[in-house]
Amino acid sequence: SVLDHAFNIVLRQTAGSLVKDAESHADEDKQRRELVENRNMAESLTHQTEKTLEEVGDDAPADDKKAVEEAIADLKSVLEGEDAAAMKEKTDALTQASMKLGEIAYRKAQENAAGTADSDMPDGTTDQAPEGSADDADVVDADFTEVDDSENDEKSA
Repeated sequence: SVLDHAFNIVLRQTAGSLVKDAESHADEDKQRRELVENRNMAESLTHQTEKTLEEVGDDAPADDKKAVEEAIADLKSVLEGEDAAAMKEKTDALTQASMKLGEIAYRKAQENAAGTADSDMPDGTTDQAPEGSADDADVVDADFTEVDDSENDEKSA
């Protein structure tokens, strides 16, 4: 019928229009997604770096701390805007500046772990045998196979 034909024409035009709109907004959507991803990454890095800065404390050289603090301030200043490229640039700068802090924090964690390994038990002893002790000689690697005894019971009955 004429009505069906007219409806199909309108439907095709509308669908074509929607496809064109979607294509024209695809670039905007991509830019918006990039902005959101960069902002999320920047906020996460800022938070983590501030936390590391607190943990490291006075163990970090003053110059390194100052460089990191300035990089954090620079990054926070661009977070309010809509410039994804600037966020990425400042995030990369903070990543570079905070690498030394990460090394210091890692070294500090290793030292703390070594210090607490000596006093795992309440009385200051550890539950590990000293290296080269007789316990080392008792360790044996072996393969084994499970045997299903229910099959043997049926055969003997």
